[in-house]
Amino acid sequence: MKLPLIGCRFCKVIKFFGESASIAEVRTINNQPILFIGGSPLTDNQLTELKMEVDLLKQTGLWKIITSTVTQHAIELGIKQAKDFDQTMFAKSMLHVVGIMEGVFKAIEEEKERRKKQ
Repeated sequence: MKLPLIGCRFCKVIKFFGESASIAEVRTINNQPILFIGGSPLTDNQLTELKMEVDLLKQTGLWKIITSTVTQHAIELGIKQAKDFDQTMFAKSMLHVVGIMEGVFKAIEEEKERRKKQ
């Protein structure tokens, strides 16, 4: 059974345009959630490398600045300045993008933890 793309409520739209080599998704195999990138399960080495990159990126000032800035702009646009429904939806989309990025990080972290327990 194939689950929807991580953190993406619009996966039907993404599927319409085709699979990307970098799309992260969780699939259930033998009742176990498995992280796939670009349609292939990660090797232990790939997972270890990605987990180190996640840890490093989350600690950087740049990551905090980017996510905080996008979030603040979305709040400003969507709550304080929105003049119509389209502007509110655009602001929600901005927050959705931050959520997708954080969802990919979380999926990598959870996959690493799951494999440690095996």
